[in-house]
Amino acid sequence: MEYLRSGDPARRQPLTQRGMAGKLGVDPSVLNRLISNKSVQMPWGLQAPLATFFPSAKDINRERLYVLAGESPGQTDAALARELARVHGVRLSRQSIAQYRKELSMGECRRGRG
Repeated sequence: MEYLRSGDPARRQPLTQRGMAGKLGVDPSVLNRLISNKSVQMPWGLQAPLATFFPSAKDINRERLYVLAGESPGQTDAALARELARVHGVRLSRQSIAQYRKELSMGECRRGRG
């Protein structure tokens, strides 16, 4: 709800389609068909696909990593993992950080322990 009030993507919370389908008492495939190729007008004027409201924890953590890495370029994977834990309370392995950096095309991953 904070995301809708603020428009700040960092305020999104994980919500899978499967989880929402369970809360609604429908099959996940039904929910998927309902939200496919549909969008809504956001309070701040932009149109957003309905799928935007169903980010996985991985999606959110990738976004957080992207922001942290942008603020502190040159940090190692281990340092970024520590920073994610400190700032967001998210514990990810150094290997997960390296994989997310690769998925985000953030250049060469630094695996050092510093």
